[in-house]
Amino acid sequence: MNSYYDTILDRVENEMKRGCFEEAMKLLEEELSMPYIPKEYEERIIAKYNLCRSQLRAQEKVRCSTVEDIGDLLKGSIDEQFQAVEQLRKSNIRNHVDEVREALRTACNDWVKAFLIEALIEQSVSEEFVMEREGLEYRFVPCALTLPGQSDGVNQAVSHLREWFENEDPSFLTFCVETLMQEAYLRLPEDIDESESLMLAMAVADYVFQAVQSAEAFDRFLQEHGLSFDADYELLLERHECSFG
Repeated sequence: MNSYYDTILDRVENEMKRGCFEEAMKLLEEELSMPYIPKEYEERIIAKYNLCRSQLRAQEKVRCSTVEDIGDLLKGSIDEQFQAVEQLRKSNIRNHVDEVREALRTACNDWVKAFLIEALIEQSVSEEFVMEREGLEYRFVPCALTLPGQSDGVNQAVSHLREWFENEDPSFLTFCVETLMQEAYLRLPEDIDESESLMLAMAVADYVFQAVQSAEAFDRFLQEHGLSFDADYELLLERHECSFG
């Protein structure tokens, strides 16, 4: 029995009973931002998170998906930005390209930018867009991009992770693959090149080792597998907020 997670869930339940769904959401978001959650608690935490989010949305005035509303939402809070993404996914995103372009060129949340690009790719938009990240400008045409789940580079990195951990520690493998996908989404509109897949897989393993075990565990892993890791190689996840909002 994990008393830490039981305590967190009890606190969440108490906040929900008091009608303080925002406070409950903060507690849940803090846990969901962690790379490791025991499986027996993960589903309960996600279920309560979804319930809190539904309650908060039910309390809000329904906002129509007009051009003005989409633009306002994308300039609003993190939660409002994600609301805009959800509306855009359900509608024809081509009707809102100006708002999307502005969001991609501003200080919009990095996860919001990633999911906006995902929506553009899914709807095969053929217009050019520009995104700014860390002082660099990226020009891209969504219909020419590949989603992370279909990327050869990502799939090759997954293969490396499976080779290392599938038999030894399946749970650790799951955390690594989840981390890899987060990294791949943060990198959009860039794709993961196959030549980078080995170093990326090692960086992901390092990230998860440090989160759930220790740096020494990663060093032992490298020795056991005869691998050499470039310490200067850095994940975007290490420089950005690791939460979907």
